[in-house]
Amino acid sequence: MMVALCLLTQEDDVQIAHVIPLATKGSAFKLYEYCLGLEYKNLHVNSRSNLFNLCPTWHIRFDQDCWFLLPDAQTLEIVHHHAKVAIEWRLNSNSKGIEPLRSKWQLGTLTKYTFIPVSFDKFIARNNKGEPIAHTYPYPNLPLLECHILPPYTVINAGQKLRRNQVDGIARGLHAEQTTEFAELKQRLTFLCDIWDLFMGA
Repeated sequence: MMVALCLLTQEDDVQIAHVIPLATKGSAFKLYEYCLGLEYKNLHVNSRSNLFNLCPTWHIRFDQDCWFLLPDAQTLEIVHHHAKVAIEWRLNSNSKGIEPLRSKWQLGTLTKYTFIPVSFDKFIARNNKGEPIAHTYPYPNLPLLECHILPPYTVINAGQKLRRNQVDGIARGLHAEQTTEFAELKQRLTFLCDIWDLFMGA
């Protein structure tokens, strides 16, 4: 039997976390369904694609908007394209239908995410074969976090936590300026803001 482990710490003291929050209002659900091309009431917060395991401490920090999961650039591009096509389809009755969301991410598909701190610089104790490894800010050796949650849901979660005026500071905190890593992260964070603006403008 597989033991449930915290995505971040790899410890077995876990709670179930919601990517799109359980307390999300009905109007927000309608917006997300609209932008993702989903039928009314087809976005379920208690579905497996919106749930993942976190230890209590990091669950609280996740729900307090202290950190989020950031997909890679290619995944962000797919989410952006899908939302853009879905919104155009809603606005144009003569347009062709859109591909189902699940056609891009089959059930059980694993996606790799970057851990992005928003408002803190605490250390992370991550279990590695029974030995806790302390990862300190800016977490240069923290691996990518692989998870089954649906990338558009992580974009919705992260979009609400990130402000465009925070992009430079977050990227600068994790990587030295004038490096490829800094430029790549800044580009991804900016693109995340662009996608969230697309949702908010729909």
